Amino acid sequence: MPAASTSNNVQCLSCHRAHATGFESSLRFFYLNEFMTVADSANAAIYDSSTTENKINYGYSQTQQQNAYNYRPATVFGPWARSYCNKCHAKD
Repeated sequence: MPAASTSNNVQCLSCHRAHATGFESSLRFFYLNEFMTVADSANAAIYDSSTTENKINYGYSQTQQQNAYNYRPATVFGPWARSYCNKCHAKD
């Protein structure tokens, strides 16, 4: 995937919501961690339920995370889905 350029069609609402969100700066996703989802023992996508570091889940329960992602289940994103910042700000 090529990096973002000045000719890309991106607008504020590509990354931000017009109204309240579950994340900082009205973002559509949690940007302070590399991943939005993790994987269970069968490699199926799930939202992080860890309560030790809160790096992926921002301290939210799995239900709260699904609600913050517009009620989308983790399977929509897939296991170990990277933050969507990577789509325009390529880090891979």
